[in-house]
Amino acid sequence: MQEVIVPTDLSRQSRMLLDSMNEFARFGLKKITLLYVEIPGAPLNDFMRRSLQSTVSKLMADGYQAELRMVQGRSPADEILKAAAQSSADTIILPSSGKGKATRLLVGSNSLDVMRRAETKVFLKRFLKGPGGGISEACTLTFKRTLVVLPPKEHDKGFLEKVNDLISKGSMDNILLLNPVSGQRMEYGHGSIKAPEALHDELGTEGYALSNIPKGILEAMRSDNFSLLVLPGCLREPLRGVLRGSPMGQIVHDSKASMLIIPNQ
Repeated sequence: MQEVIVPTDLSRQSRMLLDSMNEFARFGLKKITLLYVEIPGAPLNDFMRRSLQSTVSKLMADGYQAELRMVQGRSPADEILKAAAQSSADTIILPSSGKGKATRLLVGSNSLDVMRRAETKVFLKRFLKGPGGGISEACTLTFKRTLVVLPPKEHDKGFLEKVNDLISKGSMDNILLLNPVSGQRMEYGHGSIKAPEALHDELGTEGYALSNIPKGILEAMRSDNFSLLVLPGCLREPLRGVLRGSPMGQIVHDSKASMLIIPNQ
């Protein structure tokens, strides 16, 4: 996560996300591209422009390389994906209210669309509505407790290598690896990194059916207070079931955990 794209719609969630960028400094974050998608019929006014420029100045004062990119388009998701494809950014970071209802442009269906289609990592930072109705951060320590869901061995394609890299760079600990079909688990962390081949053999992930995965994830999420859920890209297909009644839809809409999707290559 050295170079990231952070789309903003100037909502409270977007502002809170930008205020939490220092959380990602542990991974060597250097450059932040602030992306604003201007929708036809909803032009930027002077106050909004000043707000965006002020945010970039603040990020630069915090020591980051920061730039503002403004584009026009009818689909925020399409423009976010296009901007990512045209840049060297390795991660798209999005805010989410976790309520499954769009409050503005980035919270809701656009976030899900980006998560499904992105060829780079997508980090969904979770914000929830508090008792008073205001948006508040569900977990101030995003990397406090992490659940990593393993793909089938034959679908790994570098996923666990990328997880190991994140653990090493971020000195992450308190991590649980999960085979979501058998329910078999393994405590993990920067002090116990193993080769991907060995991990798949120990947790028995060879050949399990992708269709059996969502239920196992939900059960694990309910049994522990995870602050971050890490998924491989091959599991994005179940995200197409975005209704609350579908298991993966429940994870996206109702979970208090942030999410990181790492695409398979």
